[in-house]
Amino acid sequence: MHAEASQQSTAAGARAVVPREAEVGTASAAALAAFAARTFPDACPEWMPAEHVQAFIAEGLSERQFAAWLADPNSHVLVAEGPDRALVGYAVCLHGLHDENPEQWAGQRTAYLSKLYVDPESRGAGVARSLFDLALETARADGCAAFWLGVNDENARARAFYLKAGLAVSGRRRFRVGDTLCTDDVLGRELLGA
Repeated sequence: MHAEASQQSTAAGARAVVPREAEVGTASAAALAAFAARTFPDACPEWMPAEHVQAFIAEGLSERQFAAWLADPNSHVLVAEGPDRALVGYAVCLHGLHDENPEQWAGQRTAYLSKLYVDPESRGAGVARSLFDLALETARADGCAAFWLGVNDENARARAFYLKAGLAVSGRRRFRVGDTLCTDDVLGRELLGA
């Protein structure tokens, strides 16, 4: 699935951002893993031990994991690229039945936005919103009953972004980063009939 290019402006000047669904062979699992390893630590609380962050990256954001997501028809890897085709953001949205589905959607096929990260230099330019909107559009098109995610309860910037984008708090969950057990706010919204 491809989305139209949209013009975004940054402090460095105008930048065209092209959010699209990655296709096997066009999006390198290695490049996505490297980008994820660089951007994930920024979302972690400052007190979290670096070795726990690195353990999560090694297992949950590995090249092997991205290759698996790219090959899975229920996993939607979305990428945003600058005019030079350099990766400036990515999202991973998993469609299906999830053990952690918010209670109100238990037993229903939902879209879980597992990852959404943007290069720090591209923040504030609409990249995150473009990826979010494409993930939401993909979930609707796939007939998912709801769209949801978890965000660390100390990540005020991300939480504010998702609330402004139309999600509502629907619960809490525990999320492990290495040996650190964190508390996430679960945010979501109904898609069927919306």
